[in-house]
Amino acid sequence: VRWGRKGPPLEEATEFMRKQILRLERLQKLAEDDSEIALIPTHEAASIFSYVEAIVQGMKLVLREVAPDMTLSCANDSCLPSDGYDELLDEIDELPYEGFVTCEPSDVVDVNSYVQIEKTQSAYQEIGFFGNEKRDDVCFE
Repeated sequence: VRWGRKGPPLEEATEFMRKQILRLERLQKLAEDDSEIALIPTHEAASIFSYVEAIVQGMKLVLREVAPDMTLSCANDSCLPSDGYDELLDEIDELPYEGFVTCEPSDVVDVNSYVQIEKTQSAYQEIGFFGNEKRDDVCFE
């Protein structure tokens, strides 16, 4: 695990990640037992659960590093609520959010220098892929 400029996460963030791991593990357990999952196209369900698994594994790596004694799993059905939903309680979010700059001002891209390479229509949206050979860059919209 490598930490960014600010170092390891704060205690509040580690507790947030622990709760998210338990929530996502409950979701995975529900999906195994839910016949309605079959209604989702196979490739979409595979992508969703691959993404969920990657998030869980990433957060577990972080927590093993900063809080090795923290309980990270949901053994058996011990934390699976009967209806499968999280409790709808208000939680105070005290994480220190700050504005993050994703690129330096010098990195602003002239979008007119990109040409459309491909356009595709999913069941939900139109996706356009644009490329710039000089920058060896591809992005999508």
